[in-house]
Amino acid sequence: MAPFHPGDIIEFLVGDQDADWTGLPASNNRLAFFPGYQTSDNLGRINQVQEVSGAFLRLTAFSMLWAPMSACRLVSPNSDASLTTLRTLYPHGHPDFIPRMLEIIKLHSDKNHDYALGGPPLGNFERTAKIMALYPKFPWATDYGCAVVQMLKQLDAFMWQAQDPVFKPKVEGGDPRLRDVTVFSQLIAIMVQAAAK
Repeated sequence: MAPFHPGDIIEFLVGDQDADWTGLPASNNRLAFFPGYQTSDNLGRINQVQEVSGAFLRLTAFSMLWAPMSACRLVSPNSDASLTTLRTLYPHGHPDFIPRMLEIIKLHSDKNHDYALGGPPLGNFERTAKIMALYPKFPWATDYGCAVVQMLKQLDAFMWQAQDPVFKPKVEGGDPRLRDVTVFSQLIAIMVQAAAK
C-alpha cells in the first residue's frame, strides 16, 4: 500500500474494484478511483480533489489517503508531505539527512533517465562492460584505461539517446556528451604518449 498526501498528483492504473486491498487496515482512509476520471463528482463530494484531467488527479483536502501501489502511481509528489512522512517514520537521524537523500533520489532518477530510459536501469554499465569484455588484454588498470571507461560511458549514453529523435534529457544531452568524448580522447592520447616515454 502507498500513502498519498495533499498536493500529490496520481495516475490511475486500474480501477479500485480490480485493486488488491489486502493488508490495508480498516482505520486507514481508502482512495476510491477508476481509470479515466473526467469529473470530480465522486471524490469532490468529500473534498479530496482540486484538479482532475483524464486519468490523473491532484489530491488536496485530507491528511492522508491509501491505495495499492499496483493500482495507483505517484506522478508528482508533494515534497513537503513526503518529507514529513519520512521524518515521522525515521525520526532519529539528523534533520538534514532525509532532504539530502531525496535530492540524491531525484538526481539518480534524472541521470538514469538520460543513461537508460526505456531499457535496463543499469544498462549503461552493462553495455560498457560488454565492450570492455571484448578487449581482455587492454590495460584497463591504467590512467588512460580508466579514461577510456569514462569515455565509453559517455559515448554509450549519446548512442542510447540518439536512438530516439525526440529524446529530451533531464541532465545532459547528446552534444555535451560528445564534447566529453572529445576531451577524454585527447587526454587519453596525452596519457598514452606519457606512458610510452
